[in-house]
Amino acid sequence: MVSAVENFFRGTYWTVGAVSLSMELKRCAAFLLLTVLANPSWAMEMKVEGNQLILSGSVDGLELTKFSGLLAPAIKTIVFSDSSGGDFESGLNLAAIIRQRDLTTVAKGFCRSSCANAFLGGVNRYLANSRSYVAFHGHYNRRSTTLQSRIGEMRTFYAEMTAGKVSDELVQLWMQKPRAGMVYFFRSVTYSCDGTESKRPSGCEKLPQTAMDQGIITSLDDR
Repeated sequence: MVSAVENFFRGTYWTVGAVSLSMELKRCAAFLLLTVLANPSWAMEMKVEGNQLILSGSVDGLELTKFSGLLAPAIKTIVFSDSSGGDFESGLNLAAIIRQRDLTTVAKGFCRSSCANAFLGGVNRYLANSRSYVAFHGHYNRRSTTLQSRIGEMRTFYAEMTAGKVSDELVQLWMQKPRAGMVYFFRSVTYSCDGTESKRPSGCEKLPQTAMDQGIITSLDDR
């Protein structure tokens, strides 16, 4: 049986190391490279500390080569620290690599959008402390319109990543959010924001679902 993760890698590909990337990334690579070089603060920063690989900053779409190169056998945990997300496809590719390597993931501070998708690749998933969170929303075009064509694939992706625990109704809720809207998972509380609230996420609607019961995290322990 072909998994949902493997389905993301079907079609025409090019290869960086052992990682297959979609042709969409190849077409965008030259532009992204020039953009990142001109704005180095946009690039995702990576550093190794013991058995951890710590990733921070935006998911720019060009981190896969460096990421794969830093994945020595000693690396057991990927820490996502204060990332607002970024490139959609890259987040899915990171999730696939992490799951294939049976790695643990930790979200420290905030991990939003494509960072949250990458975080789900962890076989074991933790929020670093009670203030840390992951936040999900949909996939958008350059006009910030939700791309309906990917919702079916993403529903399958989330179900597989969470071992079927996440509610399909909840997935569809965050996939239909406007770009500024998100569903935020803290360790003990979940918020649903539409992006218009003056205080996000604390001023948003609280949901009864939790990160633990939805399979977003696998433990309530600190990391």
